[in-house]
Amino acid sequence: MLELCYRKGCLWYSWKDAAWEYDLDSVFAEFDTEAYGGQLSTSFILKRLQDLPTSSRAILAWGSLLGNTFSFSFVQKLLGDSLQNVDNHPHQTTTSTIKSSTTASLRLTETAVDGLQAALQAYILVPTAEDDSFSFSHDRYVQASASLRECQNVENMHFQIAQTLMKYSNLDSRSLYAKAQHICQAESLIKDRVHHRSSYREILIQAAQRAIDSGARPTALQYYNVCLNLMQPNPWDAAPDVYYDETLDVFTRTAQLCSHQGLLERARRLASEALEATRVGSDRAPLWIITSRLLSQQGDIAGAFQALKTSMIEQGVEWEKSLTLDELDHHYDELQRRIQQADKADALLKPLVADPARATLGAILAEAISAAFWSEATMFYQVASTMVHQHLILDATFHQMGLSFAYFSMIAVVRKSDVAFAIQCQDIGQRMLEQHKDSYTYGRGLALRAMFTDGFRIPIRDHIPILEESIEHAQVAGDKHAYLLATGLIASCRLYQGDDMADVENYCAFAAEDFGDWSKDVSGPLGHASFSSVC
Repeated sequence: MLELCYRKGCLWYSWKDAAWEYDLDSVFAEFDTEAYGGQLSTSFILKRLQDLPTSSRAILAWGSLLGNTFSFSFVQKLLGDSLQNVDNHPHQTTTSTIKSSTTASLRLTETAVDGLQAALQAYILVPTAEDDSFSFSHDRYVQASASLRECQNVENMHFQIAQTLMKYSNLDSRSLYAKAQHICQAESLIKDRVHHRSSYREILIQAAQRAIDSGARPTALQYYNVCLNLMQPNPWDAAPDVYYDETLDVFTRTAQLCSHQGLLERARRLASEALEATRVGSDRAPLWIITSRLLSQQGDIAGAFQALKTSMIEQGVEWEKSLTLDELDHHYDELQRRIQQADKADALLKPLVADPARATLGAILAEAISAAFWSEATMFYQVASTMVHQHLILDATFHQMGLSFAYFSMIAVVRKSDVAFAIQCQDIGQRMLEQHKDSYTYGRGLALRAMFTDGFRIPIRDHIPILEESIEHAQVAGDKHAYLLATGLIASCRLYQGDDMADVENYCAFAAEDFGDWSKDVSGPLGHASFSSVC
């Protein structure tokens, strides 16, 4: 404010009186506002920026979209791309055209340097440790710069930034997220002006995958939604800028994220469209898993299991008729004999299946066990026995196979009351899960271990750290059912070890709030509901 008063002649130094003097009426006129303190808002800073040269305002406008710190060379490319981009009109590339473009580029460089110098002198920008990078001296300057007249067509500016990043990515150290964000902001212009958009989609897919790994699934869903919009009108048909594997991956992952975020209807539509367009059963397997989970969340457990059964049939698995309990008990006795006679090293050190088409079968079988767990006891018995049998007869295994031994240990306890054999199966399954360390299967395996076998081996208070680790893996994998199961088991442990009932009730109410209205879910929150009622 003092600097503005000095520049406007409201404040000056009197050499005669050796003191600073001011004109109060001029100060009031300069800072006249409708409300007290209003001039101290962004409008005051904007007024100061408007006094800067045009080149300075242009640099600040572009810099505000790039972030608090930006590369001056990159801003120069943004300012002069229209002059230097002669490859957009190759038929006009003549000697005179190149000379005029070079001359204009030199003039632009000189003007940009002058504009940068003015912004530095006004202390709006400050240099950084890198020679080519500059930062805004305050966040308020970033907000005010975004309100300049030079920054009115924001979508077009994001489009130019996205294009320049694709062309001169070596000149700017912007993170993958920043590139993806500019593409999202310029979505409609990219769709209208760029026909081959695979490079933009590739950046969005990479950013979305990194966001998933970091646990930021809403951000990943935003990137995948833009990626879907940047696809061609018929993304499943053979055409330029259409790639079957990319389309299948984007539809599958978007449906998974929609399911995780509670957008069940949209997830169902995406999965249905992809199921109709896919070519082979192994491609449809992840989509059938998503469909099964959606049906399970809606309470249709039978339909969820039928979807998985359909996928197994598509992959050539011969599904036996439903066996009776006597037949399953006979099968159990045979498997028990083979497990007890087998060399434990051979059982544990089998390599993973290399064929991706066969690898999807393991995911389908693991989901089938989980679906049958809540509804069909006989079918659960049959699928668990089938998975253990497959592991014993095949040369390679699936990384989900550790779950089958965990479920088989439950059968040994509940059906046969054979605690020693149950602990043996649990140890085999646990070592297999630790060998492959997949978050989805490992989180479920820890919960099953605490639920069925650890009660015979360790005190109840020691269950809680195991279940907390299960919760961490379930959060990473986005496994809602395992998360609810583990938190419900923690509530039971706290109740059984004598914790205050009010604390247990509060834990049941708030432990699973990250998943929205979990009380409407059919499988998973039974522990929360039952122990809340007891408390």
